Amino acid sequence: MNNPIIKNAYEELLVVLRKDKRSDGQISRESGVSQPTVWRLRNKPTARQRASSQFNKLCRFYGLSELPKMGPSVSLETELKGAIMSLWDGSDEHARALIKVLRSLKALDVHNHSTPEG
Repeated sequence: MNNPIIKNAYEELLVVLRKDKRSDGQISRESGVSQPTVWRLRNKPTARQRASSQFNKLCRFYGLSELPKMGPSVSLETELKGAIMSLWDGSDEHARALIKVLRSLKALDVHNHSTPEG
């Protein structure tokens, strides 16, 4: 994950989660976050990091800063970057594949509703 804001927030939450001696199920019940999400954050911290509502709910539960939500007040450029970052697994190979897919969409004319030829 190359987004330093998300990376730092995840690292901070991971430290707190790993210090917490409660079971994943107990944290789930008390925080309102699903047990699989608690388990995934605790045990697979490199898996698809993104600023989700569940992530922010856990941050609130532990008294940590939440990540900003994407919404109408956020510029389209920022929203697009966030969408791409949420899909990217962090590897060079996956980055190249995403770039190829995005560039293949260049022929798409959203005003005429045509599709890329290929």
